[in-house]
Amino acid sequence: MVPNWLLERDMFLEGNPQRMFDIARELGMKPKWMKYVPFEGGDFDQFPSNECVIVYGSMNLANHVAKASPWIPGVWTNPHALRTSTYLAHWGKFSVQRDYALFPLGEIRRMLPLLLERFGDDGRIFLRPNENDKSFSGVVVSENNFERWYAQNARCYDLDPTAIALVSKPQRILSEHRFIIADRQVVAGSKYRRGELLLDGLDAAGFDRAAADFATQVIHSSEWQPLRIYALDVAELPDSYALMEIGSVNSCGLYGCDLRAVIEHASRIAADDWNLKQTEQAQ
Repeated sequence: MVPNWLLERDMFLEGNPQRMFDIARELGMKPKWMKYVPFEGGDFDQFPSNECVIVYGSMNLANHVAKASPWIPGVWTNPHALRTSTYLAHWGKFSVQRDYALFPLGEIRRMLPLLLERFGDDGRIFLRPNENDKSFSGVVVSENNFERWYAQNARCYDLDPTAIALVSKPQRILSEHRFIIADRQVVAGSKYRRGELLLDGLDAAGFDRAAADFATQVIHSSEWQPLRIYALDVAELPDSYALMEIGSVNSCGLYGCDLRAVIEHASRIAADDWNLKQTEQAQ
C-alpha cells in the first residue's frame, strides 16, 4: 500500500507544502492539492472513501477530516490526548508550566487579582487553552490589559467562558524547537523561534541536538504516548530545556524539518493503519 497525500493550498507560506508535494512524487506517490474554505468545505472527492490518504494543511481542515473520517488515516489526532491537562499528567515534571492551575476562563476574570498574587511575575501571568484547538494563542497578560485581551478574543474567536485554561508564571524563553515524533523516536526537527523572532528559510534549518536529546528524554520517560506520530515543542530556558506543548503532525508548521523523513515515517505509519483496518474489516 502506497499512501496518497492531500495538501492544502495557500497554507504555510514558507513553501513546505510544495516541497512535500515534490518529495512525495519523487517517492512514487501521487499527491494532490485541495482548497479548503472553513464552513464551506472543499474538494473531498479527489480520493475514494477509505483510501489510504494523509492530509496536511490548516487546523480547520484537519478538524473537518477528523470528524468526517473519509480516509485512513486522514489525520492523526486525539482531542483528549492532546489536551494540556492530559500530557501534563504524564510529563508535567518536564513542562515549562510545572507550577500551574486550571480554571474556566470566566473564573479567571473574577479571580485575576488572586491569580496574579499566586502566579504573577511583575504583575503578569501566562494563559493558554487546555484544549488543543487553538481557541486562543498562549499569552502573557497583566491586570491592566486582561479585560481588553478578553474582549478582543471573545469578539474575534467567540471565547467560551466555561472553557478551561491553564494559568502559570511567565517564563523567559530563549528559543523554541519543533520535533516530529514517530513511534517514540525523534525523526525530524527544527528551531523555529529565537526569542520573539519567528525563523524561516536557512535560519530554521536543522535542529539543536541538546533540544532533541531532551525531547527523547521526555518521550521515553513513561509508557504513555499520545499518538504514533505527533509534533512536540521544546523551549530553551536560560538554564535548561522544557516541554512546551504537543500537537497533530497534520496541521503543524514544519519549518526547517527534514521533510523527506516526515513523509517517509508518516507514510509508513499510514500504511500500517490502513492494513490494520482492512484486517479488522475482513474478520
